[in-house]
Amino acid sequence: MNHSDDEGYNASVSIKSRFTKIVNLLHLLDSNLSINGVYDNPPMPPITNSRQLPADWLPLQAYIFINNSQTLQPSYTNKDGNVRRQAPTYTTVRVSTSVEINYVISILAVNLLEHNCKIFVKTLDVLTSKPCFAIMGTHVDWHLPSLTTELRAEIADFFQQGHSEGKWEKMAEFNNRTPPLLSFKLQKMKAPKASERVSDKDQEFMDYYHNLRSVIAVEEPDGNYEWACTVLEDFRKAGLLKVLVSRMATVKILPGNETLLRDINEYTRSLKYQMILNSQTSLTRMDSVLSMHSAVVVEVVEGSKRPYKKTHLKRELLSLRLAPTKEGEGNPYIEGAQYVIDSGSPHGVGSVLLMHLNTDEVQDMISNLCDSPAS
Repeated sequence: MNHSDDEGYNASVSIKSRFTKIVNLLHLLDSNLSINGVYDNPPMPPITNSRQLPADWLPLQAYIFINNSQTLQPSYTNKDGNVRRQAPTYTTVRVSTSVEINYVISILAVNLLEHNCKIFVKTLDVLTSKPCFAIMGTHVDWHLPSLTTELRAEIADFFQQGHSEGKWEKMAEFNNRTPPLLSFKLQKMKAPKASERVSDKDQEFMDYYHNLRSVIAVEEPDGNYEWACTVLEDFRKAGLLKVLVSRMATVKILPGNETLLRDINEYTRSLKYQMILNSQTSLTRMDSVLSMHSAVVVEVVEGSKRPYKKTHLKRELLSLRLAPTKEGEGNPYIEGAQYVIDSGSPHGVGSVLLMHLNTDEVQDMISNLCDSPAS
């Protein structure tokens, strides 16, 4: 939200007024739409019309997260006699709607121009936190909401299994901990600022391919990072991250102000690998898929040995290989597979995103797979 430069302009009053207009516009698009509390704890009753908005600023902040609250200070005239220019205020609101969210945003964007506002979809920030580690070795166009849902569910199961085995209780510093929440967001990572720590060649490479720097950054409330990183790293060591995200997925600590030179170098290598991977891979969509995890019994032709009793679509996709070579068995050609429920699907029918290399051989195999009746 942009602000006026007029002396005495009150940003808080302006934000409340414009937020009321936004809520009214939202309900014109979807009468069943609700504004939810910014965070789940403490739970807040959903707002279904603008008349339910709290009149006071303090309770209203339970529904509006101000990213840069310093911009709410009133405008004033400085010692030189110039009116202080008020910086834009960035706010975040949680909305539940049955309408495609990108359609809602596109309609609102036009109507909000007259109110000096811009609107877009973003991942909700975690309070008092900053990304300290990230998942690398994936594709920038993975569907992050679907991936987040799947990762959280699998990590919760992994945590519960470790709890049943007494694994976490053996770590004195992590005893009696609950599963980490883990908020994931796609973030374009910056190259280390210290120029002497990065070679000119590496810096030139990262500047040229800056659009490929995005990684899945992991946010967790301050004070819980070490615990969250421990669980996620154990999850990776168990081989589950490679199944859920991609065959090359790994966890890397993001460098801070006091990071050692060897850690900076390792981070730089990982970031270069992430960028190369994104430039050499593509995503292909396989439509009309009901599920990727429903277990099915494996049947083989008579005389053949059954490799395992049950399987599911994701396991089979990741097991597909190219034609055998003279050296032996062909390499797997699907690097990752992600299930995405299609928006507005009445029966929960979704699609599968297949991550693969950009070679002609692999492209042909992927095309035949997606065009086959069995798919």
